[in-house]
Amino acid sequence: MNMLRSFFALLLAGVLAGTLTACDQSEQNFDLQEGDQLEVLGPSGVVIPNYDSSATSTYTVRAFTVEQDYTWSVEGTSDGTTNNDGEEYVVNSPDELGESYTVTVTTTIDGEEFSGSLQTSVDNYPDLRDQADKYGKSIFASVAGNTGVITPLVTRGTAPDGYTVFIPSNEAFLNALDANDDGEISDAETPETGVLTQILQYHVASDSLTAGDLSSGSVPTVLNENEVLDVQVGNNVTVNGATVTQPDIALTEGVAHAIDQVLLPNAIASFDDQDLVRNRSENVDSVTVQGAYLPEGGFVVLHDSTELAGGDAVGSVRGVSAYLDAGFHSSIPVATDDTLSAAPGETVSLTAMPHTDDGDETYEFPAADGPYTRTGSDDPVVNNATVEVPE
Repeated sequence: MNMLRSFFALLLAGVLAGTLTACDQSEQNFDLQEGDQLEVLGPSGVVIPNYDSSATSTYTVRAFTVEQDYTWSVEGTSDGTTNNDGEEYVVNSPDELGESYTVTVTTTIDGEEFSGSLQTSVDNYPDLRDQADKYGKSIFASVAGNTGVITPLVTRGTAPDGYTVFIPSNEAFLNALDANDDGEISDAETPETGVLTQILQYHVASDSLTAGDLSSGSVPTVLNENEVLDVQVGNNVTVNGATVTQPDIALTEGVAHAIDQVLLPNAIASFDDQDLVRNRSENVDSVTVQGAYLPEGGFVVLHDSTELAGGDAVGSVRGVSAYLDAGFHSSIPVATDDTLSAAPGETVSLTAMPHTDDGDETYEFPAADGPYTRTGSDDPVVNNATVEVPE
């Protein structure tokens, strides 16, 4: 016993900077005296209030003895439960942000009971990227971070005022994008950034809807108010046919639900502001449509935005791409005609509009090959850009 007390004195003198966890490290065993307390450190994990009662927080114990049975308790929350099972985890779900709760751990050594407590609170929800990672949706977390789609979400504020995000599983992303089935999404298989951003925006509803708030019907997305999701509530909740596998994941930005498929709108065009490219030797002007998604193939057509807004869908056409196969495309060149309504050095607004094909791979609008429309209306899928005409 004296040897153990000597070790404890040494530990206090120089080694106590490290955190000792409740595992079998017999060389670090020391004798606790009556009245001594176990010190509880934590949480180092994530405690998620309100939405997710399965969230786990991790606590550790300083000043432990090996092979002891520790009992955990939580006070100050409505549905906190504990699970030591030889581990050091506490499942906890406070009702409100900022609500305090107390975690207490006790153990009995040689008939004497020792305990330690820690009071803490949850002051914010995790953000979208952290939660996607935590729930094993690392591909979504990665692409959401790379495309910058998280940035406009985090400015909305704290739940419940915010967004609803439907997060596809990694397997869902592989099924949608891994064309060669090698278990990875290569750069060549990754849609152009603007297209990928719009796909993610199609997974975000512009209101914070927990599972209890969802009902059967159309839900507008932040991609466009007419780009809607079809939610059906029955034995399972489905979104465009994808099944919700994990509901009510709390976010700083609102709430998320994990799903088993990637959601794709009817079509996508990604079109950025740019300079018109003038090939004087061949007397050809062209612009580049950065990306497109055409589920059944077709064309990307450029319209004069002003004339198109005035209702002249045919007369506003300023260029048509070559035929594009079904799927994702990037860096699509489109030759423009010589009627751009801008002088050299001025700008013109053009609209990129994906069009269907009737099977002959020849653009024949308006006789055929009409535009792809939004999922919730007859409005065509469009994306505008400003093009500067060179001197």
